[in-house]
Amino acid sequence: TLYDLHIKVTDKGTPPLPGHCKVVLEVLDVNDNAPEVWVTSLSVPVPEDASVGTVVALLSVSDRDSGANGRVRCWVWPASPFGLEATFAGSYSLVLREALDRERVSEY
Repeated sequence: TLYDLHIKVTDKGTPPLPGHCKVVLEVLDVNDNAPEVWVTSLSVPVPEDASVGTVVALLSVSDRDSGANGRVRCWVWPASPFGLEATFAGSYSLVLREALDRERVSEY
């Protein structure tokens, strides 16, 4: 992420005169890697009478960028009876947030 360059120069005068300087080059990370999402466990189909809090899937999320560019924020969209709960860094549980009604919605 950081380079220290020491530069020495000499002119062609008589007598030749030297000079030197130090250049510090910092390489910044650009947001060039898309986040990746893996479903590590999936329990489907989900029964209509599953209780609120039932874990439906386990997800793993990462971004190879560093610093702020490597931070991810996850949410469920569009609105549904499911939600995400962070379990530890980069891991989430997809859980049932409200009761399901098969006659109202048969599939998500």
